[in-house]
Amino acid sequence: ALKNGEADSSAYLSNENLSLVDSDNFRIIESPLPRVFGIFFNQNRSAVLLDDSARAALSAAIDRDALIETALSGYGVPIFAPILGDINGLKSENGTDDAVASSSIERARNILIEGGWTQNSLGIWSKEIDNVETTLSITVRTSNTPLFGAILDAVVADWKEVGIDVSAEQFEQTGLVQSVIRPRDFQALLFGLDMSRSYDLYPFWHSSQKDDPGLNIGQYTNLSVDGLLETARTTQDKQERLRIFEEASAIITAESPAVFLFQPNFTYVVSNRVTMPTIDNVGKPSDRFSNTLEWHTKSDTLWPVFQDDM
Repeated sequence: ALKNGEADSSAYLSNENLSLVDSDNFRIIESPLPRVFGIFFNQNRSAVLLDDSARAALSAAIDRDALIETALSGYGVPIFAPILGDINGLKSENGTDDAVASSSIERARNILIEGGWTQNSLGIWSKEIDNVETTLSITVRTSNTPLFGAILDAVVADWKEVGIDVSAEQFEQTGLVQSVIRPRDFQALLFGLDMSRSYDLYPFWHSSQKDDPGLNIGQYTNLSVDGLLETARTTQDKQERLRIFEEASAIITAESPAVFLFQPNFTYVVSNRVTMPTIDNVGKPSDRFSNTLEWHTKSDTLWPVFQDDM
């Protein structure tokens, strides 16, 4: 329909089709969605994940820019914390400095060495945890959709390059929710969280939400974070609320309960003959219609004398 001139705009085009868009007649509008894609750890199911250096290395090893390019054709923003940049005026410096942003295989290996892990001639990492010699091995569970499959392939490749023994299991969406997420039956879960435009961290990181049907899927527990998120829900000052979220995010990021990967971009193809203002603060795809009263394809010049009379 776009190619034949039967439609002026469309969302939900695949990344492959987006690459075929005729730039002479159409433009692609991008806007970050308030969604967090990451790998959430269940430390209750893995001795390895109880180790701070192991979790930090798992995060450092992933080249987020390369992952976004291969899995999303570049339509995403790398993230390193539970807080999202520029959502509802919120900007975070947490986890975006050069040291963190330079995720690399070498940096991950250095973290493991500093954390007391040793690598044998076969490339296997091990460490004594609670008086038990433990191998750095992890199983990731996720959905069997093409998107999650592509993300998983990139993650597994990076981890294996570090020397981490990683296996993957994919499930139908219903099975993933019922058999894995609800009973918290996983070591690591590759999943996406919809933060919505209200941007409340409470449902995802407060300890009261760690069991089903709560959304704290990694069962993260920190009393300081609990207190901050409770305070954020009662304050009437928006800027103070955002400051509290930043403080809570810094604590969560430092403890590495998850590997934060990226924030996906919403993409919208629009004909060049359609004039429309910028789409801001998109919480869901349908928000692209929030300013349709200002869209137009034609315009006429009105003499100033008539403008004054209006």
